[in-house]
Amino acid sequence: MKPKVFDCILFFDENDLLEIRLNILDKYVDYFVIVEALQDHRGNKKEINLDLKRFEQFSKKIRHIKINLPNSQKNSDPWVLENFQRNQITLGIENADPEDLIIISDVDEIPNLEKININNISDKIYIFKQKHFYFKLNLLSKYIWTKSKMCKKKILKTPQWLRNIKPKKYSFFRLDSIFSNKKYSNIEFIENGGWHFSYVKSLENIKKKISSFAHKELDNLDFNNLENINMAINKKINIFDNNSKLEVIQIDETYPSYIQQNLNKFKNFLA
Repeated sequence: MKPKVFDCILFFDENDLLEIRLNILDKYVDYFVIVEALQDHRGNKKEINLDLKRFEQFSKKIRHIKINLPNSQKNSDPWVLENFQRNQITLGIENADPEDLIIISDVDEIPNLEKININNISDKIYIFKQKHFYFKLNLLSKYIWTKSKMCKKKILKTPQWLRNIKPKKYSFFRLDSIFSNKKYSNIEFIENGGWHFSYVKSLENIKKKISSFAHKELDNLDFNNLENINMAINKKINIFDNNSKLEVIQIDETYPSYIQQNLNKFKNFLA
């Protein structure tokens, strides 16, 4: 029997990126598990932002999990809140069979499943090596992103456990890997493993994201102001590292066909 594929993500307000994700992965995925909280990772109340009417064509596949974060008041540890939200993915995969495939990502980390033989997946952890884009769909960073991961349901301890696995193969004989929750030996890397479209939002929504996500240390006026964000986009640099240059590339056959065919629709997200 062919294993089912569960694509599991956290959601804040990224309906545009979710549209791209759903259309790219629809032909490979059986269920989209989308976990959205009634608070952000700073403990502030937020609205439910997932626009289900917009994604009605995917309604039979979408499992929208709405949750409250624990101790959701200001000054809560944002990483505790983020990790809690991610682990609620388990609510959407309770009926998954042991051999079914679980993909854990953030919404802007889109795995490339085109070359993967779903019927030939072993008992490994698969790590997608993704191109990393900032601000625009074609503004490329030099770094490879490795946070999107996949394994069989029977291998999965918790969603956050899978998220935390380091992108490095460790020897079976290393004691630190035997007793570590982050170091793992049975890993396979997926080359050309997808696309991380980071901060592909309006200026205001980039600012909103920085004000609400777990990286509290980055939320300061040096970084998080509209003038600085706009300057980073215009100069094609990483907002948090002025020495990290970004490169404008052409939308070509290395992109998903859905993006290639909808350039006009997403013209505001192109450099």
